[in-house]
Amino acid sequence: DVQNFPMMTTDQAMDMVRRILAAKAPSWKYEREQRVFVDLPTARAEAGLYFHKIPSDCLVQVVLGIACPVTEAQVKDACRRGGLGDVAVVRAKRCLTKFKVLV
Repeated sequence: DVQNFPMMTTDQAMDMVRRILAAKAPSWKYEREQRVFVDLPTARAEAGLYFHKIPSDCLVQVVLGIACPVTEAQVKDACRRGGLGDVAVVRAKRCLTKFKVLV
């Protein structure tokens, strides 16, 4: 498919790009992640950032990275203000005995 990319129509090329971006290795299946593509013209723009409303049944948990400067309280407050009050917020931690991250 990728070799045919230069000869594809715009719609075919966009479909391929979406499939590539949505692809996920089987070893990450446990995350049960949902990926959503949003056309920027339909998003709300603010200070160079783009925002799209997340349906309340799509977000279950937010995992903050180890070095993320945002606090759990800030994320919980933002979720609550956005109508996502039941979302769990946790911070990842380094495992002290193995080379891995704990959630």
